[in-house]
Amino acid sequence: MVRIWLLKHGTTLIEGDEPLPYGMMRFEDCVNKLGLREEDFLIGLGKPLRIGRAETHAAHRGPKHVILKVDLPEAQQREWKPGFYAIPRISALKAAKLIRARPAPLGSS
Repeated sequence: MVRIWLLKHGTTLIEGDEPLPYGMMRFEDCVNKLGLREEDFLIGLGKPLRIGRAETHAAHRGPKHVILKVDLPEAQQREWKPGFYAIPRISALKAAKLIRARPAPLGSS
């Protein structure tokens, strides 16, 4: 499972000291639903990730960045780099809806 954060400018993520993720998705769903690509790689694990500079009014704005963490076993299985990825092609709002979307239980209409 890939951890996903919706972050504001000025946020720093440090492996092992991350805040609770907004949600989690299977790797395949991150690729198919969120549009994750290998070239979205930002930085490897063990290095702090800083998302832009802190903005004066950032506290009043919603998150802008969709950040994913692909752990070593998940990365090795798919021959990707382990680390943090950003998906610039999707808004945080749209990502939030996709992450929280749940399939309807069988037999419901």
